[in-house]
Amino acid sequence: MTAGSAAEKAEGGKTLKYADLVASGGFTFMPAAIETLALGDHPPWILADDCADIGGRFAAESRDTRCYSFLLQRLSLAVQGGNAAAVIGTVPTSDNRGEY
Repeated sequence: MTAGSAAEKAEGGKTLKYADLVASGGFTFMPAAIETLALGDHPPWILADDCADIGGRFAAESRDTRCYSFLLQRLSLAVQGGNAAAVIGTVPTSDNRGEY
């Protein structure tokens, strides 16, 4: 019901899901949830800053300066795929046609 609540809920769920991985050591976990209407306390540029950091680390390790661009493209496709799944999920299936 409030702006940013879906992202906050997803962030909490991901933190719980990967808590054992972080506790085992050797890993840093940074939850990321993308809300297409970024409003409220979590402006969209926070994720952009994180992506720049991650993309820069990938580029330094792989020596490929395109890593940041590839990361943004991959996130964009993931958002589009999630939006498509959400829309398709609202279409009635052949099993429940006419039951409205």
